[in-house]
Amino acid sequence: QFKEMQAFQGVEIPKGITAGCSDEELDRMVDVAWANEHMWNNAFGPEWEKHISKAELKELYRMM
Repeated sequence: QFKEMQAFQGVEIPKGITAGCSDEELDRMVDVAWANEHMWNNAFGPEWEKHISKAELKELYRMM
């Protein structure tokens, strides 16, 4: 559904935006996101740390 709506609205999602990031830059991005507990609590609930790890988050950033 997301891709259908994206195509319908003519929205292009950028790709490869983290391709040139170093491990240190990715670690900083992870730390900033990790510190936003309110966001994670809304996404996963009060025990959000059981649902995602810093390593998983870093891998998601690598895939962007």
